[in-house]
Amino acid sequence: ATSDLVVDATQVGSGFAPILGLNISLMDKLNIGIRYEGMAALELTNENDDPEARMFIDGEVTNADMPAMLGVGLSYLVMPALNVAFDYNMYFNEGANWDGKEADVENGSEIAIGVEYALSDALLLSGGYLMATAGAKDAYQTDLSYSLNSNTFGVGAKYSLNPQLAITLAYSSTSYDEGQNSGAEYTAGINADETYGKTATVFAIGLQKSF
Repeated sequence: ATSDLVVDATQVGSGFAPILGLNISLMDKLNIGIRYEGMAALELTNENDDPEARMFIDGEVTNADMPAMLGVGLSYLVMPALNVAFDYNMYFNEGANWDGKEADVENGSEIAIGVEYALSDALLLSGGYLMATAGAKDAYQTDLSYSLNSNTFGVGAKYSLNPQLAITLAYSSTSYDEGQNSGAEYTAGINADETYGKTATVFAIGLQKSF
C-alpha cells in the first residue's frame, strides 16, 4: 500500500553565465541578431526542516546546470506595413551536469516565425508559431521532472492611444506531445508505466508607456 507524501522543502542556488551578442543591420530592411549564452554551473541545496524526510533531505546538493545555448534571429521589412521575423535556438543539454540525467537527453532546439502587420498608424497586429524540441528521451521522464516537445501558436495586437501610450493584447496556445517512461520510478519508489502530457493557454493585456 502507498500513502500520500507531504514535502515542504526549498532548493537554493545561484549560477553565472557569460552572454555574447552581435547585431547586424543590412539594407535598412534586414536585421540579424546572434546570441551565445555559456553554461551556468548551478548547484541546488535543499532546505528542509523535516528530520524524517525521505526526499529533498536537508543539506543535500543537486547539480542542475543551465545549459549553454546559441540563438540566431532575423527580421525582414517586406514593406513599410509588414515585418517578418525568424528565430532559431539550440540548447546544448548534453554538456550540462544533471547528476547523470544528461545521459538521457539530446540537445534541444526551438524554431519560430512571426509576422507583424500595421493595419493603420494606430493598430499593429501580429501572429507567430513556435516549435520546441526538448531533447528528452523516455528514460529522462519522471513524475517530478519531465520535458515534452511542443507547438505554440500566438496572436497579438497593439493599439496606440497616442505617441506615448499604447494598449497591448495577446493570446497563445501550447500543445505538448505525449511523453512516456516504461518502468519509471516515481516519488513513492514504485516502478510504473507512466505517460505525460499537458496544454497551456495564456491571455495577456498590457499598458505600454514611452518616455
